[in-house]
Amino acid sequence: MAPGLRERRKQETRQTISDIATQMFVEHGFDEVTIAQVAGAAGVAKMTVTNYFPRKEDLVFDRAEAVVRHLADVIAARAPGESMLAAIRRDYAEAVARADVTIGLSTPGFAQMIVSSPALTGRVLEMLDARERALGDAIAAETGTDNPQQRLVARGNLRHAGRRLHPRLRPARAVPRQLRHPD
Repeated sequence: MAPGLRERRKQETRQTISDIATQMFVEHGFDEVTIAQVAGAAGVAKMTVTNYFPRKEDLVFDRAEAVVRHLADVIAARAPGESMLAAIRRDYAEAVARADVTIGLSTPGFAQMIVSSPALTGRVLEMLDARERALGDAIAAETGTDNPQQRLVARGNLRHAGRRLHPRLRPARAVPRQLRHPD
């Protein structure tokens, strides 16, 4: 069932606020723009912004919940007989083909905004941890077992993929040499 007019307007308002905020953050820096400035540019009250986005970082990562749950949802919705890994690979290839920003295919300006802000890089790490937990939970539910080795493999694979496949999100010059992955 399609959302009603009121719900569509709320979604539009939320998206407009997020779009305006992201543009302002990219242009001026995340730490330099206040929520009050975002509210003014969006033509809404400051309280409206905070009702939609409890944390300032949520203005940038407005799809965080979907990003966190995505791989777990891919596993749950895969075709009968398709392995978990094959489903994740297929989904990732499809996301790359459509240049999906939720997998880290961002503009250089967006990536620079993130790596320039300790608050945003911290939020990225929180999201990665939550995504790893959600994936580990989905694997445990699928296999009927939950053990540290399984979760460690899921975590290691996601972290490795993140380093290899998100160069725009993690530009080499922004990561100290001693912390860079050798691939």
